[in-house]
Amino acid sequence: MYLLGIHNSAHDAAACLFRDYQLVAAISLERLTRKKGAGVCAEQELPIPAIDECLAVAGIRRRDVDVVCSTRDHWEFQSYALRGRLRLKQKAFHLLRQKRLPRMTYMMQKLGVSDALDIFDADSFRARYGFDKADIYFANHHFAHGIAAYFYSPFDDSLVYTADACGDNVAYSARAARRSEFEVLLGSDASLHGRFPAHSLGNLYGFFTQALGFLMDRHEGKLTGLSAFGEAKAAEDIKQHFRVEENGEISADFPSHDAMRDFAFDVASRLSREDAAASVQVVLEELICEAVEKLLRIAGTRSVAAAGGVFANVRLNRALIESCAERIFIFPAMGDEGLPVGACLLYLHQRDGASAWQRRRHLL
Repeated sequence: MYLLGIHNSAHDAAACLFRDYQLVAAISLERLTRKKGAGVCAEQELPIPAIDECLAVAGIRRRDVDVVCSTRDHWEFQSYALRGRLRLKQKAFHLLRQKRLPRMTYMMQKLGVSDALDIFDADSFRARYGFDKADIYFANHHFAHGIAAYFYSPFDDSLVYTADACGDNVAYSARAARRSEFEVLLGSDASLHGRFPAHSLGNLYGFFTQALGFLMDRHEGKLTGLSAFGEAKAAEDIKQHFRVEENGEISADFPSHDAMRDFAFDVASRLSREDAAASVQVVLEELICEAVEKLLRIAGTRSVAAAGGVFANVRLNRALIESCAERIFIFPAMGDEGLPVGACLLYLHQRDGASAWQRRRHLL
């Protein structure tokens, strides 16, 4: 059975191909377009070059794909199965040849549904792209991050922890994994229809990146490097806006994301680049380590399998192993480019059950 994984976001779009449990190919769109962090756009809702390259590696065609496993990200408006006024709007867009890529989770919130397949026009999708016999599966963003880290880790029992700017209305997730049985501790689809609070350290780090004159979602690594040359003069000022709850959830008192951004710009304006970078870096390390320490106690383990864009921060990863975790595994494609792999693994877990899935786990 061939499983095609897809992540069709505005940044870090990617695809992968599994033959059952064997990962045959995994390709980020940026590797083919030579545009860092390349994503989909209104003209093309799928990372077609990455998809076709994966299929070429395996020597198969689209009609040979058995399951398409995707994240719930930016789908073209015509891909939704809509009714009423939204259906009329959809027809108008089609006649006017206007294209929009609303995020699927936004459409799910708008229509009050919990299953993405309830609002997805699967038949139209198959016909337009030639996936003649493919079933369609949609994965939870953070679980896709986490399950990829766990699957390739050497741990049977571990805390599966993820952190990023935002995915499916969540910035953090945690699960206690015990031989491939997953107990949700925080960050499930229960948050899908709620308000997304301004508490993401991934966003905070991005706002500081922007405030220091770099590109958000691209140059965060420059802050990590600069932080080694600065003094964390504003760390306490930043940290006082955050709190790690007893369940390991990180909360903040910013009323909005604009307020968080304005705060980052204000702090950065009073410091050198090096000191601003050092300040936000220290806060990131201290809060994530505190959260993981609490979650490790709840999960009853000292091993961590982690993923999500925040874990591209190598200083944070070192702080985790030095402060609270005895063993840690970071999925190499920890950013959104790794989501197609997780989407396929989630499908296999659902299809085969925990015991069979556990026996097929691979080490990198």
